[in-house]
Amino acid sequence: AGDTCSGINQPCGAGFVCETGICRRSCEDDSICLGNETCRLFDEVYYDDPTEQYAACFEICDPVSQNCSEVGEVCTLYQSESSEGRFSLCVEDEVGELTDGEVCDPQGTDNYWGNCEASYFCAGLFTGDLDQCLPICTNEDTTQCTEGRVCALDILGTPNAGLCTGECNYFTGIGCDNQQSCLIGFQGP
Repeated sequence: AGDTCSGINQPCGAGFVCETGICRRSCEDDSICLGNETCRLFDEVYYDDPTEQYAACFEICDPVSQNCSEVGEVCTLYQSESSEGRFSLCVEDEVGELTDGEVCDPQGTDNYWGNCEASYFCAGLFTGDLDQCLPICTNEDTTQCTEGRVCALDILGTPNAGLCTGECNYFTGIGCDNQQSCLIGFQGP
């Protein structure tokens, strides 16, 4: 348990499987996982046999507060259609230094934050927008949605996580530019 490994769904020893580079406990539900872990089903697209389903125990982290305990780790969101709730894990990766609203460059990295800090998403929301560091939010944590912005959930392809976007009126469209529409979200402080 906790040992490093290589490959996807490779055995690590009795009751353990290699997932995201770490030997993790195989599971069917949360009862077999440690207190700070949950049992998560992996999407079938990761495996050669789409009829098989695999689950392992993971410690789910917060992509907003970046609460990973190890130096050099970042809390990364994963797209997941089969996992219930947000699927975010601590992994070793480099981060940038840019923050909220700064123009960023997503190229040359294998992550979504580009040269932003890891609690941001480097992208342009609309066609023609410059890529900029957009704050990530979750249904539990909207602290980065300041200055009247709201958390537009589920636009990143993972449940219960989204991006802080400008404030608008859902019923009147006031606050939206041409060819934009207003989404309902959770408002930050």
